[in-house]
Order: sequence, then structure tokens, then C-alpha cells
Amino acid sequence: MALHLAQTSGASAEGVDEGTVYRSMFTASPDALLLVGTDGDIVLANPAAAQLLGYTVQELRSLNVDALVPEAARSRHAAYRAGYAQQPRSRPMGMQMELVALRRDGTQVQVEIALSPLQSQGLPYVLAAMRDVGGYPRVRQALQRARYSESVAQLGREAVDARDP
Repeated sequence: MALHLAQTSGASAEGVDEGTVYRSMFTASPDALLLVGTDGDIVLANPAAAQLLGYTVQELRSLNVDALVPEAARSRHAAYRAGYAQQPRSRPMGMQMELVALRRDGTQVQVEIALSPLQSQGLPYVLAAMRDVGGYPRVRQALQRARYSESVAQLGREAVDARDP
């Protein structure tokens, strides 16, 4: 990447300040990015994360990531986070379930999340990349099918209950 940047900007490969490039990439990413310590405290957040979650970047930096998890799943999330810290590896989350993030206003947004372990100055961190998937047509269709299936199942339960008082 440094070579490509150098060629397009006219600078030499040696003249590229990688730290500046990485900071710029973090800030410019269209995906919501959170850098999280092993204790769950958010160390860095990019503008896309602030927009997705309804906080300012500074407000996110004062939160623990568990505050972004719906109340019903917080204790489970803390256990998952602790387990991940024991065996960190790059991976997508929620392959078997729908994931939601809790916005500042209390609403939920359906998200995809990918985790990557990261070391900085000898300390372990996790980079969480989030993307709002609620607007994806395939997700909307899956939600509609799930709601329909739940309605049919509920109707079936009510029919059985009505027959067997």
C-alpha cells in the first residue's frame, strides 16, 4: 500500500508516514471501528462508529463495549469477551445468531461484526469492525421470513391450546 500511495501522490515510498496513513485509514473507514482493551474499555472509535451508534467519538471513548450490547445479552457478552481474550484470533462474530448493537437512544441496529487481535506498545487490544446490515435486502427478507414463521408457529400453539383446554 505504501508503494501505491507513493506512486499516486508523487512522494517516495520512504517519505510516507505510516502512522499518519494508518490514522487516516482508521478515520476514513466506512465501517464502524472500535479499538477495545481486554477490560472492554473502548480506547479509540472512528466517526463511522459514532454515526452508527449515535454517540460522539469522545463519548464512545468513555464507554465500556458492554454498554453497546442489549441488556439481556450483557452478561453473556462479558463471558464471550473474556474467552476471546484467552484465545484471540481474527474472526467474524454471530455466524449462528443475529447480532444487534445498542445505540445511545436505546434503539437497536442489526450488525455484522469482525474481530481482530492487535498489539500496540506491548498491550493486547481487539479491533472490532461493525457494519449495519439491517438495510440489506437479504437481511430484510430473512427477517420477514422469520416473522412469518414465528406467526405461523404462534398460530399453531394457539390452535393446540384451544383444542386441549
